[in-house]
Amino acid sequence: MSSWLLCGLLTASLVVPASLAAQSDRASGRLTIDGDTIVLRHVLARRVAPLFDKDKVVTQVLITAQPVPADALEDAWALIGAVREDKVTGLQLEYEQDGRSVTAQFLSSRLAGTVSVSRSGSSAVPTELTATRTAGTFEAKTTSLEDYTVAVSATWSARVMAPPVVAEPTAADAAAALEHPAVKAWQAIARAIHAGDKAALLAVAPASIKSMASQPDFDAGFAGMKDMTPLVSRYLRVTERNGKAIIEAEAPGLMDKKTKRGTITMVRDGAVWWVETMTF
Repeated sequence: MSSWLLCGLLTASLVVPASLAAQSDRASGRLTIDGDTIVLRHVLARRVAPLFDKDKVVTQVLITAQPVPADALEDAWALIGAVREDKVTGLQLEYEQDGRSVTAQFLSSRLAGTVSVSRSGSSAVPTELTATRTAGTFEAKTTSLEDYTVAVSATWSARVMAPPVVAEPTAADAAAALEHPAVKAWQAIARAIHAGDKAALLAVAPASIKSMASQPDFDAGFAGMKDMTPLVSRYLRVTERNGKAIIEAEAPGLMDKKTKRGTITMVRDGAVWWVETMTF
């Protein structure tokens, strides 16, 4: 080969004290790609686990041209999908807890892949970064590997949303997960990949995958799947929403091989469940 819609209603008779107005979420900025400029005017900030390290928490600030759809905030891959569909354009900042390190990712369907820049040290620290609020300015100019010239300048002030409180999986959840058809489909897929059994994989694959089997690069891609397919040691829970089954599980991380909790998102493809994304 992974709701934050702030609605305000201000009537003519309502007077907002300056101290409260100063606390409102606000952003302004411009994202320029190859000379074309997009105006940024929306901001959403939250504390989240980064895509490939679920064991830590960062402060993520999204400064965008459009309000971010609620369904694009369910996981990082959903947000990437929204970017590809032109539903989200802008800038994503991820600050470490002390604010001294930040990774900025430019969000646009025009970019082939992603373009990002990292900074660390005192110059990276925002003007405000607490558990409840963040404010700052970010400017960057870079060129991606695909030769896109990208520049951004943004200023924001926003409340920080805490991670949602999710109950820990129970023994009953784990038992139910083992019987879920999405888990059974995943197990068959993983067995075939780790056994190097192309026929077994195609036997459980949807038509969209089977149609690719005759392409010249399919075998090379299949051989590389093993390193990118986690060996799940424990299934914790399956949650279905928006036509997807999100499998929570434990497996060695794909990068550091340390056991960690991650997710496998399965989607319906025709009559079968197939893998959409994985985070380990």
